Amino acid sequence: MSAPTIDSSWGSPTANAYADITFANSYFSLSLKETDWTAATTTNQAKALAMAAREIDSKCWTGTRYYGDQALEFPRRIVESFPYGGISPTLSPTGTLSSDFAEQQRHVQRACCEQAAWILANLNDAGVAQHQKLQEMGITNFSDSVPNMSASFTYDGMGASRLCAEAKKELSRYRGDPQIVRGDNLDHRITNR
Repeated sequence: MSAPTIDSSWGSPTANAYADITFANSYFSLSLKETDWTAATTTNQAKALAMAAREIDSKCWTGTRYYGDQALEFPRRIVESFPYGGISPTLSPTGTLSSDFAEQQRHVQRACCEQAAWILANLNDAGVAQHQKLQEMGITNFSDSVPNMSASFTYDGMGASRLCAEAKKELSRYRGDPQIVRGDNLDHRITNR
């Protein structure tokens, strides 16, 4: 079975991941996670990168999509002030995208790799699956005990689509909350927290 085709073209209407296997291999070559990453088949690596992109896209991000026809949530125009002010990526004098735009891409690619590695490491973990099911049911607190030991968990109520700590850290600057606008303004924006 051949690996699924990964399209990680930044802003592409056909993209299905933020990083491809070549980028991920290079990224993990400088990481303690390299052994775990390379132990997975190429097919599973590709699937994990695509799943990671879907999990990243399931969250609420600041700003708006940069291109009208892009398949994924990133790249984003970052709105600094509501409703009209803000900055967005621009072309540099050399005709390349600005460093802010390139920095956004690097953060998202690294988050995608970290999330993919987390998916591969936790895919068959029964404990993780149990916690995801509890969250899907809307449970926000859970306690369990056995003789001489107990554990309590508090969930944030955001559902089971979770980002690992490393991916959250990479994407923290782009986290947003929906903002409700009353009246006839149809320009829906998401702003920084």
